[in-house]
Amino acid sequence: MEVRVSGWSTPRTILEKDGKVLFEVAEADGCFTCLGRIVHIKETLAAKNLAAEFRTMPSYYSERCLYVVLDAAPQGVDVKRYVEQTLGLRIS
Repeated sequence: MEVRVSGWSTPRTILEKDGKVLFEVAEADGCFTCLGRIVHIKETLAAKNLAAEFRTMPSYYSERCLYVVLDAAPQGVDVKRYVEQTLGLRIS
């Protein structure tokens, strides 16, 4: 599903695959803004004692995007809200 993150200029993708949730963070070889987003995700997960696993995959906008890999959303929890709360982002 395609989502918008408050303050980010381009849409991002959330995928559910193999019992995991993947959220498109940035281009793998991105600019300083992209690097800042990666740092934010890593720091947010570290503060919650969650492992930060990343995977490079193609997206609609780029051949090499960095996705953060999260555990599946708890039963009955909306995936978009789960990503928003887990990563400390405002997603619409």
